Amino acid sequence: MLEEQIEVLLDAIESYNVYDPYIILLYIPCSEDDDFYDFDFIFAAMSSKKRPKDDEIDALIKYTKRDIGNMVYAAEMLIMERDEAIEYLTSLI
Repeated sequence: MLEEQIEVLLDAIESYNVYDPYIILLYIPCSEDDDFYDFDFIFAAMSSKKRPKDDEIDALIKYTKRDIGNMVYAAEMLIMERDEAIEYLTSLI
């Protein structure tokens, strides 16, 4: 399941605007007692023209949690340059 999710994410990143130098990866672990998902965490990604500020990162995490529901208990956002993000995700599969 993780491999499929990362492949979809890599495809999405490659389709993002090539003029956006940053990729924001959101790693969201799912609650252990949540039966809704059959995997341990969710990845989401978006591209950005500039490196987000701390308060923007907090808002992105908050709204992403709200969008997927309250079944998450933590989130971590990784901000990387495009090539670095692709290399990182590829290393996970």
